[in-house]
Amino acid sequence: MLQATRITLGLLASRIGQLSEQIREVDARLTWLVERHAPQLLEVVGVGPDTAVTLLITVGATRNGWTARRPSPRCAV
Repeated sequence: MLQATRITLGLLASRIGQLSEQIREVDARLTWLVERHAPQLLEVVGVGPDTAVTLLITVGATRNGWTARRPSPRCAV
């Protein structure tokens, strides 16, 4: 039983390391995208790459005429 626990913990630790690396890669890509398209957002206190990307997606969605949520059919005019 102890051997199985050690193996499982080792596998979990390895997976955590892999996921942490993937998170770092995605963070770097998001930062690069924001620096390329709207670097002024990163100058705002409290706005990091995640928030900046969310804002860019929201503004882009609004400019393109679609929203994340569709209005309810009951709300249609």
